[in-house]
Amino acid sequence: MQLRMQLIGESESMLRYAFGRGMEIPQAIQEMAGLLERTSDHNEPSDTLLIDLIKLHDQLAKLVAPAMPSTLQLLDHDATNGSWVSMFGPLPNIRRLTLASFLCTCGFIILSMSPTVDSINVNSDIYHLSGVPLLVIICFLLTSAGMGSTFHALFQMQKYITDGTFDSRYDTTYWIRIGLGFVAGLLLAVMLPLHANADTPTIAKPVLALLGGFSSGLVFRILKRLVDTVESLFHSDMRELANKTAELQLASTKQDLLKGRLDVAEQLIDLRDQLAQGKSNEQINASLSILLDNLMSKSSSGVFPASATAILGNTEAIESHKLANGTITVQ
Repeated sequence: MQLRMQLIGESESMLRYAFGRGMEIPQAIQEMAGLLERTSDHNEPSDTLLIDLIKLHDQLAKLVAPAMPSTLQLLDHDATNGSWVSMFGPLPNIRRLTLASFLCTCGFIILSMSPTVDSINVNSDIYHLSGVPLLVIICFLLTSAGMGSTFHALFQMQKYITDGTFDSRYDTTYWIRIGLGFVAGLLLAVMLPLHANADTPTIAKPVLALLGGFSSGLVFRILKRLVDTVESLFHSDMRELANKTAELQLASTKQDLLKGRLDVAEQLIDLRDQLAQGKSNEQINASLSILLDNLMSKSSSGVFPASATAILGNTEAIESHKLANGTITVQ
């Protein structure tokens, strides 16, 4: 029954909206509109199929789009329609926001009439004020932020009401934005180091509070950018240190590799001289063994690449085999 009553109520509101806007009603909707007339007493319709109501509701929703059926029903069944309360808005949450905006504006006017709110106190920071003057100045800035945040919330809500797309499920989000606006406006007005001439009237801080209240996202992006900047300083130092360490290690490895190659070249030259002098096979094999031992020790310590060691080892093993068989010819 609740689903049928919802379909009937929203369908009736959409029909009133379409008639009020002078929309052309399709023939299919005209033929099915009799369903609403038979159930206009809002009792459970015994002779109406639920599927017919769903089809009618779907066609009406397409007709009044982008307006939402639930929004049109809220506006159509507002209890304050026709009373003086409706002058503050068509829905309860809008009226509450209007009242909050009115209170912030009145608070701003009343506090601005206080002798405490002058150019000297407004230009001073929180560290040079104390007691009642500090409280008055902070309340003055909060009312400025409140005007900005309530103005932004009402402006957005007014657009949704005009388009018929307002969703009451998001009522609390407007109050959350207002709370963020109070905090953001106070942060901008109090935390930014603004120092003007005390003899000259200034509106810098109230305007900053108004801007912070109107756009709390702006303050969030400013703070986020500051945090990212500070983090980048530390991250850049760490990256530079890591790069320098890697460069030193690479230079040390290249130096060790060059030294290892020179040692191998020296030992190969010595082996060539022994071959040229016609040394015996036992002496040649002993020299080869010493050379291979040196290569293996340097390869295990990372001084000489293992692949080069394997190649040289295979080459020298072949030469040793040839010496043993007497196949090497000394030039």
